[in-house]
Amino acid sequence: MTVVDSVVVDATRFENKDYVRNYGVTSPNPVFDPGEWTAFRGFSSISLKLPGHTRLRIMSAHYDCDSNATDVVPLDWVESGLVDRFGGIDTSDGVESRRHLVGITFTRGDEPSNLLLQGFYNYKHTVIFSNYTYFLFHPDRGDQYEMNDERSYGGSALSYQHLLNIAGTHLMSKYSLQTRVDWINQLYANTQEQIRFNTIHKYDFREASLGAVLKERWQLFSWLEFIGGVRYDLIRYDGSGTQDVRTLDIYTNLPTTLNDQPRSLHATADIISPKISAILTLREDIDIFLNYGESFCTSEARKIANFPGGKIPKVRGAEIGSRFFTLNRLLTLGGSLWWADKEKEFVFDPGTALSSERGKSRRLGAEMELRFRPLSWLYLATDLYYISSRFLEDNSRIPYVPTWLMTNSFSLRHPSGIRGSLRGRFLGPRYLSEGIEADAYYVADLLAGYERNHWGVELAVDNLFNGEWEDSTFYYNSRPEPNGEEIWGVHYTPGTPLALRFSLTAKF
Repeated sequence: MTVVDSVVVDATRFENKDYVRNYGVTSPNPVFDPGEWTAFRGFSSISLKLPGHTRLRIMSAHYDCDSNATDVVPLDWVESGLVDRFGGIDTSDGVESRRHLVGITFTRGDEPSNLLLQGFYNYKHTVIFSNYTYFLFHPDRGDQYEMNDERSYGGSALSYQHLLNIAGTHLMSKYSLQTRVDWINQLYANTQEQIRFNTIHKYDFREASLGAVLKERWQLFSWLEFIGGVRYDLIRYDGSGTQDVRTLDIYTNLPTTLNDQPRSLHATADIISPKISAILTLREDIDIFLNYGESFCTSEARKIANFPGGKIPKVRGAEIGSRFFTLNRLLTLGGSLWWADKEKEFVFDPGTALSSERGKSRRLGAEMELRFRPLSWLYLATDLYYISSRFLEDNSRIPYVPTWLMTNSFSLRHPSGIRGSLRGRFLGPRYLSEGIEADAYYVADLLAGYERNHWGVELAVDNLFNGEWEDSTFYYNSRPEPNGEEIWGVHYTPGTPLALRFSLTAKF
């Protein structure tokens, strides 16, 4: 019996209190620096090799984060000097997050035939206090929202695969059965300095799902391979709680709000998702592939359960591409063209800090990749993506979707134990609204480490060149001061400045 155990701990702390100042703004909430962010991550695993080609692995992961970081700042205020790019307006914005995961994997048999059994339990509790519009809707108390989401979910997966040789061809079959149950407590409220003054909605949910997967991989000829599969998902939603309801007063003909209306939500929905691929090998160094698949869009359980009998929204996509190998497969070049349609597109709304449904959408894209391995321990990679994204109803652009993306990496893993990488990412202009686009940026990160059989260390340098970049960027209206002027313009979250992270790994 062989035992391999590992533990990884990564603690990160960022403090910058020198920016705390008052710029003379008349608001009772002075402009301030977010101050402090503290996070802890831990990971452990143990692997057992048992007799009879049997393996057992148990792992756990833990994450804890506290911060009083702000969400967004108005670009006009930054350019005029009223607020620093790392400053903020609402001093009480912040995030608390706790996550704990335990998983177990049991495998019996070796390739090409084996049995796999997995089980997991995950606990997550996230509390976000955010204020995107400041004093636009509540001039006295401010527009801060609390999003409180506590959930526990667990599940299992059983899969079996085996290989058949039929008339000189190879057929690999895989069958899977997956289950999952989520228990969710969710609250959305208006707050002032993290104190609630109105609960917009509060729900207790249970979501149970069952998924069955059949996948076939058929090597018909040495130059032709087909991969086909189908997935069936059955989901049951049950929830109860209270929700504020906007309605029209028939006597005054004015909108009014009915607070804390009781709601009970129950719905069952299912969906079938087929997938098929074909791989054609023209020569030893050229592959052509075609893919088509369907799946379902991620949507809020509350929205689906509000419409019993409704369909789970689908996404459909296809791809055609080629891959070329040369220099004894040390160099790989590839490219593809793809299409994807979504039955429902969800777009983030800064006014409510939630996502709103915007109808059907289509994305068309092109991708290119380069992989080069000049030495067994040296690796270079570049990926370039182009995306055109539109709503189908009016052909308008989808907000916040970049047109160009690129990633670069230069990595090494030397037999002596030295390892490292220099990674860069480019995000092109993103459409916001009314012809306004967010600026493009390129950020490089550096990782350097040393690893031995039983231990390892790593130093990560984020934003190596300390460039100024904007992470999330939006265009909307806000009111930064109580009873002040309403402004329309770009609001953004500044990208991380130069930062250092250190991790230590121990293996037993």
